[in-house]
Amino acid sequence: MSSLTTKVNPVAALQNRDAYSAIEAMKGQLMAALPTHLAQNRDRYARILVTTLRRTPKLMQCDPLSLLGSIMQSAQLGLEPGTGQVHLVPFKNQVQMIIGYEGLIELARRAGVVIHPPRIVREGDTFDVDFGNIKNPVVHKPAMNDAPMTHVWCAAVIKDMDPIVEVMSKAQCLAVMRSTQSKGKYGPWKDHFESMCGKTCIRRLAKYLPKNAEMLIAEKVDGHTLAIEDVMSEPVVEWDGTVEEATDE
Repeated sequence: MSSLTTKVNPVAALQNRDAYSAIEAMKGQLMAALPTHLAQNRDRYARILVTTLRRTPKLMQCDPLSLLGSIMQSAQLGLEPGTGQVHLVPFKNQVQMIIGYEGLIELARRAGVVIHPPRIVREGDTFDVDFGNIKNPVVHKPAMNDAPMTHVWCAAVIKDMDPIVEVMSKAQCLAVMRSTQSKGKYGPWKDHFESMCGKTCIRRLAKYLPKNAEMLIAEKVDGHTLAIEDVMSEPVVEWDGTVEEATDE
């Protein structure tokens, strides 16, 4: 245990590019926001946040309030930045919170829905869709090559129900990409096109699935800039200067 003599405000810490102090300053509120399954290992979550900030230093050059808002909303949803579940992306001095398809799958799991990871269909694959075949609407036998993508599909399984399937063509994915602010010229659509196609397919699938409160919130905040006051009922408090030294497990 070590002690510091000064109090630290998280906004000031971010402005000083001090990731560790910024997370420590908000640690109490962040940990209170975490779902039970993550709160049991709260030091690990704090380390993940610090690592995310250090790996993407541009985040700390953005508006601190938008960064803190995205961090807090990630904690409230119980999603881990930097793991594929949620991405904190710097954009025009703001931080956008972008939920990955792994995050959507995790949120659905908590609602009792099993979403199988999206599958990319490529030229040369055996692929057939028959929505009239309720039990087995999709046949997909990959050719196991790196040919261009033609479709993406995903499926969800709910207890005592037949599988629910969504299929999108590459053209449909491109239309979604062109409707975004970036239009695919930068950001995740440019850097991770197939992953974004998978996420888009899952989002369409989600229209037919039962949703919990977390999934509804995720739909609302995904891809948006959040200020800290948007996600907290109480103002950010200052850290009392006490640091608990976390040890890696």
